[in-house]
Amino acid sequence: MKLNLPAVPIALLLAAAVVRPVSAEESPGGESIVSYVHPVKKEGEEKVWFLTLGGLYERKQGNTDTLRSNLLAEIKYDDELSSVIASYQGFYGTAHDKKNEDRGSGILRADRFAFSRVELFAFTWSEYNLPADLTHRNNSGAGLKFVLFRNYFWKMDLSGAPVYQFEKYRTREDTRTWRWSCRYRVLATPVKYTTLSFMFFYIPRIDQVSDHRTLVDAKLSVSVTRDISCALGYIRSYNSAPFPGTSGLDTNAYAQVALKL
Repeated sequence: MKLNLPAVPIALLLAAAVVRPVSAEESPGGESIVSYVHPVKKEGEEKVWFLTLGGLYERKQGNTDTLRSNLLAEIKYDDELSSVIASYQGFYGTAHDKKNEDRGSGILRADRFAFSRVELFAFTWSEYNLPADLTHRNNSGAGLKFVLFRNYFWKMDLSGAPVYQFEKYRTREDTRTWRWSCRYRVLATPVKYTTLSFMFFYIPRIDQVSDHRTLVDAKLSVSVTRDISCALGYIRSYNSAPFPGTSGLDTNAYAQVALKL
């Protein structure tokens, strides 16, 4: 079974997550790269609410008449033991007054540590991609996350859940299937004031794994000030059973400026 993965970007991102010049003295407790820091609930004045607003607008007129824009909005509660995240990310673009991109996704997710390395979670994830004729797809489910590493330098985890998928295309009957949602994630600090995130999703049908989707979502973010950051992102989605007449592969490289409150 072919998963159609971008081997070079994955190798580079994983290498960047492991090889880092940040020293142990820079971590809050002198942690090493292989430490596992057990979660402890935040107390007192420690910050638990976070708001991120980001985006970029680029308009060119004349010989190259194009528009590229993206939007990010995320609100998060995190006290180390529990977290709730609601986020939306969208992309829109035109070339010579013809729309060539119009897609977005929204996620609502709740996590809770059951044990030191095990989290329970539930989520609902909705998305649309109009150039691919997809007007609505929703995956909802609940499962377990196992945390491999957790310290100042990086976090790595594996998670899995059964999900119920609903799909609606413009010119096709709605479909409903049960799938697995498996995720590998790395959050790293390769250089001070720099954050690297990498996620890989594998979402096959439970009764027919040849019908599957994959998603690579990577972002490199650099803090310019305490509240402002600049980021470069890369998203690659693949569907083994795309809508007839559309491609199963979508890739997107983008830039973004974000305000973090």
